[in-house]
Amino acid sequence: MWTSFITDVVLRKCQSLLGSFGTKEPLPRQSRYAGTVHNVGPKAYAEGKPDNQRGIIMGLIRGFMNGALAGAAGTTALNAVTYLDMVLRARPASSTPETTVKKLSERADVPIPGSGDERENRISGLGPLMGIATGMGVGAVLGALQGAGARPPAVATILLATAGAMAGSILPMTQLGVTDPRDWKTQDWISDVVPHLAYGAVTAHVLENMRAH
Repeated sequence: MWTSFITDVVLRKCQSLLGSFGTKEPLPRQSRYAGTVHNVGPKAYAEGKPDNQRGIIMGLIRGFMNGALAGAAGTTALNAVTYLDMVLRARPASSTPETTVKKLSERADVPIPGSGDERENRISGLGPLMGIATGMGVGAVLGALQGAGARPPAVATILLATAGAMAGSILPMTQLGVTDPRDWKTQDWISDVVPHLAYGAVTAHVLENMRAH
């Protein structure tokens, strides 16, 4: 195995030297992953195939992390649009996140520590944290897909991020009996869809810029 590998290395070195005199033939036994040329090691040479498993795993991890950061940026945009709507329409903040936390605690039989104001303060913090986790989670999934090689159009990424974030927030609340979208009015849908569209647009934009760099 090593003899064959060394022989191959010598041949490639000779071919490389010849290339400097005008030969443009590609070097044999090389693989490409994400635009980077990887030389094949002895074991991979003996098996007759490149070992790029590490490159694939690193691409998934990198995409996952980039997606989580993009989702965090998208969540910031979602919150900004939501607060702007509260200012323009002078409407109160939604109580559904806190109600969802309480219902989830009861369903999972995991009590929230404390009592009175102490418990309520924890619930007030857990509600927004669940929203942040949802936003970062959806972004992480989209980033991992990009890391695996998926390249959907920008519009498709925006719609996927928007739909994923909406599903991640509405479905649990519906299952827990906190709300029922079938009873929502047009204004309720607008108040929910517009911030999530902002989330989708910002998440997709950040993901694309991270991939480009």
